[in-house]
Amino acid sequence: MIQTSNNQRTPNQALLRPTYQNRLRVIGHHLDIGQFRDAAVLEIDGGFIVRATAPDKRRPQALEFPDTDFARLMQEALNYRGHGQKYNSHSKNLPTGYEDFFRALGYLLDNQTAVGITVCELDSHILVAGSQPDRSVVGHKALIHFERYLTLDNVQKLLDDAFKRRTPEQRRGGFLGIF
Repeated sequence: MIQTSNNQRTPNQALLRPTYQNRLRVIGHHLDIGQFRDAAVLEIDGGFIVRATAPDKRRPQALEFPDTDFARLMQEALNYRGHGQKYNSHSKNLPTGYEDFFRALGYLLDNQTAVGITVCELDSHILVAGSQPDRSVVGHKALIHFERYLTLDNVQKLLDDAFKRRTPEQRRGGFLGIF
């Protein structure tokens, strides 16, 4: 990460790659700063549609995150974090917020080469679903469906594992001091 004279952060190229980790992180950042809750994320061709409830609303609203806007949204997220702003999670299932959780989840989804994902926040857990290559089929591409239900304990383990993967410099920012 490079700090420029006008106080904007220039991301390294790895942050601008449209991986699940990066794209979900941007969505999570937006949900956190908007203080949204009860989020459902659906991957569509060309991006994501998110349905979430704003703090002053009773009904969910639809948010769009097209892949074509990804670089701009990542830059905005990095600039926001660069000024030291913090936010509290408004999700009872995600103790450190959407951004930290989605970043950690995206890392796992990238490693299992998932496609077509859905993430739904339910009352007591998070549902993660999608498809991944079926490595037992040789000769053509076959996909198998997966579904995982994550409890608060599963989420905490996911966050702990993600925190351990961070460099010492990244750890200084921590997950909002929880660890």
